[in-house]
Amino acid sequence: MLFVAVSAVLVAAAIALRSPPDSSPPSGVVRPPQVDGGPVGSARDVVAQLNKRHTEVKAAARRFLTAFLRYEVGDLSEPVRRALRGTATRRFADRLLRQPPRRPAAGQFPPRATLRRIHIAFISPLATRAVVSGAALRGGLSEEFSFVLARRGGTWLASGPGE
Repeated sequence: MLFVAVSAVLVAAAIALRSPPDSSPPSGVVRPPQVDGGPVGSARDVVAQLNKRHTEVKAAARRFLTAFLRYEVGDLSEPVRRALRGTATRRFADRLLRQPPRRPAAGQFPPRATLRRIHIAFISPLATRAVVSGAALRGGLSEEFSFVLARRGGTWLASGPGE
């Protein structure tokens, strides 16, 4: 986890400090580096921002996964539908709700899984997209999951399955 945070800091700092050749300021004018629209301070500021994003993604992922784990075992109640629409992009929520899971031929859906662990890896230089992966426990067996979450207008939303 520390490796990912330090790597992200280095990537963000490199991008922030790099200035395209055609946008150089007039001589004598120094612009502060920018990250996600705001000036970059110290590496400590970048780490603080990444920690904040990590916390936001984790909370959003938990909300989405709570609804998704109910959805995948056939719970299409209004609260689950509302939760999916509120925690996923419109396109992804529409896709999920348009083709809900089918009842197994043997009769019943398996029991709902419980969330066990979540891992977050940012996949964009400005930490606006992340892969959330982890495991849920169902009937004593661990099931892996992976979803992409994207930051849209300050809100993190599930935008599709990960790999």
